[in-house]
Amino acid sequence: MTTEMNGKKGSILIVDDELPSLETISSLLKAEGYDVRGAIDGETGMMIIESDPPDLILLDVRMPGMDGYEFCRQVKRKETINKIPILFMSVLDQTSDIIKGFEAGSVDYIPKPFHAEEVLARVNTHITLGFLRQNLELAVEKRTKSLKSSVELLKLFSDKNPNGIYIKDGQKRHLYFNHALGEIADIQATDFIGTTAHHLFPKEIAETLEKYDQMVLDGQAVVEVPEVEFEIDGTPRSFKEVKFGFFGPQGVPHVGGIVTETTQEKELQSRLDMVSHSLENATVTVVFAGPEGDILYANKAAYQTAGLTYEEMQGKRVWEIDQEFTEDSWSAHFQEMKKKKYMQLERTHVAKDGEIKAVEVTCNYFETKSNEYIFAYGKDISIRKHKEKQLKESLEQIQKLKQRLEQENTYLRKKHQMIESPTIIGDSEPIESMMELAQKVAPTDSTVLILGETGTGKELLASTIHELSPRKDNMMIRINCASFPATLIESELFGSAKGAFTGAATEKKGCFEAADESTLLLDEIGELPLEAQAKLLRILQDGQLKRLGDHRTRTVNVRVLASTNRDLREMVTKGNFRKDLFYRLNIFPITAPPLRDHMEDIPQLVWTFTGMFGELMGKTIESIPEETMSILKNYTWPGNVRELKNVIERAMILTSGKILEPKTVTIGQSESVKPLRLEDAQKDHILSVLNMTGWRIQGKGGAAEILDLNPSTLRSRMDKLGIERPVQTPD
Repeated sequence: MTTEMNGKKGSILIVDDELPSLETISSLLKAEGYDVRGAIDGETGMMIIESDPPDLILLDVRMPGMDGYEFCRQVKRKETINKIPILFMSVLDQTSDIIKGFEAGSVDYIPKPFHAEEVLARVNTHITLGFLRQNLELAVEKRTKSLKSSVELLKLFSDKNPNGIYIKDGQKRHLYFNHALGEIADIQATDFIGTTAHHLFPKEIAETLEKYDQMVLDGQAVVEVPEVEFEIDGTPRSFKEVKFGFFGPQGVPHVGGIVTETTQEKELQSRLDMVSHSLENATVTVVFAGPEGDILYANKAAYQTAGLTYEEMQGKRVWEIDQEFTEDSWSAHFQEMKKKKYMQLERTHVAKDGEIKAVEVTCNYFETKSNEYIFAYGKDISIRKHKEKQLKESLEQIQKLKQRLEQENTYLRKKHQMIESPTIIGDSEPIESMMELAQKVAPTDSTVLILGETGTGKELLASTIHELSPRKDNMMIRINCASFPATLIESELFGSAKGAFTGAATEKKGCFEAADESTLLLDEIGELPLEAQAKLLRILQDGQLKRLGDHRTRTVNVRVLASTNRDLREMVTKGNFRKDLFYRLNIFPITAPPLRDHMEDIPQLVWTFTGMFGELMGKTIESIPEETMSILKNYTWPGNVRELKNVIERAMILTSGKILEPKTVTIGQSESVKPLRLEDAQKDHILSVLNMTGWRIQGKGGAAEILDLNPSTLRSRMDKLGIERPVQTPD
């Protein structure tokens, strides 16, 4: 339910570079009656705030250019807008990220994906708090003006007071002293005004006095300074002093002091009146209670916190306003305070109207010649406790999501291993010869050039070499050199500095840096532009690279595998491929044989593929008729093993029983190729990168880093394009 204060609904600014997210939450809040504005980046958001500040800011953490943390810090540095509450919106999944947001100045955060009830509840809460804060500031301003007049009257009155009175500013410098203090201490205005205690008293006494000054400035309403002895004109004199705090003009804290010469005990009642005035107007709750639980004194803040009037507070016992105490427990508490002198408690107060408040209470034990009491002052910490509870609940939810994500990742890894397992099927002579070469070169760091027609399993052979190498514990990075235009391939391979080209808003690691200490497969190496070939040659020679637009040289340790279905020697002859790069890549060539050269492996391949697709589709093939196998053996397979795999997948879709019937096998047919829509091309490219990274979205070598996208942006785009991940948990 939207909160309205004084007939006005709150205005909200949403800063989010993801338009779908911005539009969704904007529509939700507008439907609740809020005045909503939006900005797609931090710079635009700052312009809106400075021209017309909102009541609340909803801020995305991950944005190009000025991110959420910097935006928040800039707002908090500007005095005119630094009180606007900021709520972060993010898929934050680390405790450190949450803490970083609070340190930057946010008051809360809303996790993505959004839940309408949670968004409305949090927004409503902070809009309400904002209006309450504004009303409180107006009240404080009014009270400050009143207090200023009171101080002026106090100065007029104090000049006629027989007790010594002075006023200090926040730097403990004397601003005023009355005539009586001048007489008592034998001082002149020129010796006193603008000075500190160190100019008037011995070091030990000055340090003691300023220690109590600081206690007052830190918020303790009244402090009794122990008796001080020093000589004036050679005569020992004893004095006691009461320090109290009050707010001067513009709400600046000041220290007031009343000095009484204890040898004569002058004007004790005047000092008590001053103390009472200071306590009554203190912003914290102040209570004096006796041994029997009788409330000796309670200031305005105390009975307002309890939800009582001044008259209703009279005659109350402590356990009547603090239900956590009983008559017996108060007696035990008082005796404990008598021993410890000081204690800090957290209490729960239930007001007369039923409102529950959390209060932090600081207790001090005091005794005089004729009385003993506990002086307690407290502050409302309900908001802080509520935030702590919310944070605890959020952390528990994050832990649950983390556990679920780990389960999903385990399932996806198993499924990925089943589909893309680097196991080469076949025991024919060509396959065994190829595998023998792979096993020999795998333990080395030598560059391998994998040759072969399309669909012969060149990428699978590269994965096998990587898995047999000492680098197998690190993920192999794959990049198809034909997938990127010449203007982008260098950035993808070698990385780019911020501003290296139009659209390079941040610095970016390339595939070589992502594959550091691992293996990099350069698929379709024959499509690499000549400009990029020179940089590739340098890396192969000395392991060094420079990001596009960056002068710094970086060193990487990458084992390079390259594959192609083109005749690189012919390309060298025609000038389309560097001769020196070819010889650098051609150190150890391995040719993946076409399927027509090892047709005897077809039965083993067919049974492997039927088993793989059967597990994915929930089907079981128990028999493959000779007729079906004959059809498959008598085809020339221009598309090689990939074409065979596609044919078996289609056959498994069409099969309803446990026999792979001949009629389900369709080979040698093709369909006209239709131009791809832009969305389809994007979807294919994202899927290609996800498969290349093993569906790892974020982190070093993740799909988001390779695509130069924020992880949350990539996930949003995957949702839009219908790219889904399995959510079931493996048995």
